[in-house]
Amino acid sequence: MPPSGPPSAPPSGPPSGGSGGSGGPVHGHSGSCSLYATQSNFGLYCLGGGGGSSQTVKEFLGAEKLPNCWDDPMSAAQLAQYDLQPSDQYGYYLQSCLSGIDPNRPMSSQPGVQLNQSVIELPRHPPVCASPQPEPKWGTCRMTLTDRQRRLVRFSTPRDAQIPGIVLLIRPSGRARVNQDVAFVDGNAVTATEQLNVGGVTMWAQLDGFAIYPFGPDGQRVPCAGTQDVAATDTPASKPQACWWRYARSSATQPGERYPFRAEATWNVYVRDGQGQRVFATFLKWDDLALPVTEIQTVVVN
Repeated sequence: MPPSGPPSAPPSGPPSGGSGGSGGPVHGHSGSCSLYATQSNFGLYCLGGGGGSSQTVKEFLGAEKLPNCWDDPMSAAQLAQYDLQPSDQYGYYLQSCLSGIDPNRPMSSQPGVQLNQSVIELPRHPPVCASPQPEPKWGTCRMTLTDRQRRLVRFSTPRDAQIPGIVLLIRPSGRARVNQDVAFVDGNAVTATEQLNVGGVTMWAQLDGFAIYPFGPDGQRVPCAGTQDVAATDTPASKPQACWWRYARSSATQPGERYPFRAEATWNVYVRDGQGQRVFATFLKWDDLALPVTEIQTVVVN
């Protein structure tokens, strides 16, 4: 699930010093859904049920036991998603555990079911655990499901969405000059992502803060509305919430004759379910620019 790229033909701007973000991957659950969020994207997948259209869990399993916990080896995409590096001795597995199953209802209609998941470390090529697994051996062997149990707890197709980065534009002229008001605008102009709705759970991401650092991340922070569009005729009086700044001196004395400018966006990932609405994860995304600020050129005519 790669992050989305910039527009196909972004407007020209100053040379970029690089972009980034802070906040590690977050993994959680809501009822029978598994949730995740990273700096670039977020998503969820939920139990789809596999016991037939109206068969109860008991009818579908027959003499087999209810599924409890199982360990699935993490794919390369999942390892990258959570920034995990397997070693020669150990590998990473996603451990899933179900509780609250009513054997007298279909798997597709289980209001009390709870899915809990966690990332665990197991030795390379671990032995399969005996069933039921003795408590002291957790983490030393791999828990598995029978074919019928796995068909019962199959997951729905994952849903995911992207959190956009910053595409910084300078208004009104595309250049910063001494003693002139310039506005810095995020060309993506996105304040909220699409909403994902699966299994009674809704997820979305929202831009809940924006700021600029005219002299780099160690300098003054200026909160502002980075997605507010600024036209050539606008001023700090007509668009006071925009990201305005006026440089009193040129960047000629700075390293590389550039100011280390930064724009920063705060994104919250929200979840709404039967327990209400809450913030699931918070990420900072930034864009650093090596920003030239020049003197206003004057022409003398004799």
